[in-house]
Amino acid sequence: VKFAETPTVKPAVGDGGQRAKSLSRLKAAGKDHVEFDMLVIGGGATGLGCALDAARRGYKVAVVDRGDWAEGTSSKSSNMHHGGVRYLQAFVNNPEGSEEQLTVVKNGLAEQLYLYHCAPYLVKPVPIMVPCYTEGQKENYGKLLSKYDELGKDDPYPDSYWCTKSEALFRFPQLQAKNLVGSWIYYDAEQDDARMALLIALSAQEAGACTVNYVGVTSLEKDGNGKIIGAN
Repeated sequence: VKFAETPTVKPAVGDGGQRAKSLSRLKAAGKDHVEFDMLVIGGGATGLGCALDAARRGYKVAVVDRGDWAEGTSSKSSNMHHGGVRYLQAFVNNPEGSEEQLTVVKNGLAEQLYLYHCAPYLVKPVPIMVPCYTEGQKENYGKLLSKYDELGKDDPYPDSYWCTKSEALFRFPQLQAKNLVGSWIYYDAEQDDARMALLIALSAQEAGACTVNYVGVTSLEKDGNGKIIGAN
């Protein structure tokens, strides 16, 4: 298996030689016919997560990206690490029949809390404004956010609260003022996607994965049955 390093990019060297070691492993795979159990193409959130999971399960894994870690789709997200507040709409509509949705939110908040405790430098609270233009909206969103606060009572983020029309417009002048009743403000988590990706890549590397960025895959090799057996 041959891997071609992108010639136009010269990454800074400051990793204690880990990148050079990983490149040597890839080159050795091509020359000495050393096989990896798995090649992950793309070092975004999904690719790096797969590499980490597989490496910890004992597989020989290589993960490559033609650019930097998480510079593609994974860098274009809102970076929200939310607990699934939207699923609580079912609770507002049918409190007795929304156990499945409540379970989704509980799991989301548990994951949010876990990340906060194990890597607090990756997440921070962010306020989110929910403008209301009718009393019905105020009441419904109030029920929803009250339940969200209840389910997340163990998290470190502030509870939701109500802002009057004047306060909402002071904080967010771009809001449509006509018929505005006021707004709810609640808190969710925002993550640092770049640091998160780097942390996962380093964790995968520590688990034994061969992780190299700025290395692109140009083609795949297949056997007579069409099964992929290598990459260039």
